[in-house]
Amino acid sequence: MKKYLFFLALLYAFTASLFVPPLFANQGSFLVTKSIYLYKDSDKKSKKILTKRNKAYDVTALKILKDNQVFLKISVPSQNHKVNGSGFILETGDELIGKVGKKIKVYGEIPTTKENLTNFVLVNTKDIKLTAKTTRSSHFLGITFTGVNYESILPREYWVLDWGGIYRPDKDAFWLNDAYQKLKKLNLKADKTNKLLLGIIETGYSGAQVKLSWGDPLKEQPGDVAGEVEWTYPNKKVILEKGFVKQQL
Repeated sequence: MKKYLFFLALLYAFTASLFVPPLFANQGSFLVTKSIYLYKDSDKKSKKILTKRNKAYDVTALKILKDNQVFLKISVPSQNHKVNGSGFILETGDELIGKVGKKIKVYGEIPTTKENLTNFVLVNTKDIKLTAKTTRSSHFLGITFTGVNYESILPREYWVLDWGGIYRPDKDAFWLNDAYQKLKKLNLKADKTNKLLLGIIETGYSGAQVKLSWGDPLKEQPGDVAGEVEWTYPNKKVILEKGFVKQQL
């Protein structure tokens, strides 16, 4: 665990110092709401296809371009995209055993301070075979990468510009798709629907709408004033009165 925390700290220190910093979304999703191009690479000049499908996809990485536009790397499920590949992972053989059935990052090349650190795919551990090759990073002190081969059905990876939809860094694609379908049935105004999908709560919103936007609270308790209820979420709270939002804390 210390190895991963140290590696992430190094990545943060490095990316924060760049003029065009790459950022990571260790979780999060993007809902396509407009006709938008899917780019093969994180370059607006790369091969692209047009999509109009209103659906959320998991985000694996972000990149801020020189013109301050945000590129999101999304994972699009595919049933016929079988890939034979090789790369490098942070995990050791023993650590892989503890992650059976989970997906981990396989880097195409060992990350360096000259790379944007988005050159990876998420591969199920059951599809990974270790090689005898281990390489100590020359750019990240104390980090050793393990060589692997894999054969796996993988999602197709594309890049999209963030203006074409709604990005939720705190929710996965399953959650965002579910919230989107439920909100559609409420026939709310488009502006309010978009705010709820973005996680924006305003005074007067109902408790049901708060849960659609933020999920179930971690804790519910009476407020300081009679008739009030306080809902606690990670790093925020909301006060409801008679079932409607009165205040955010």
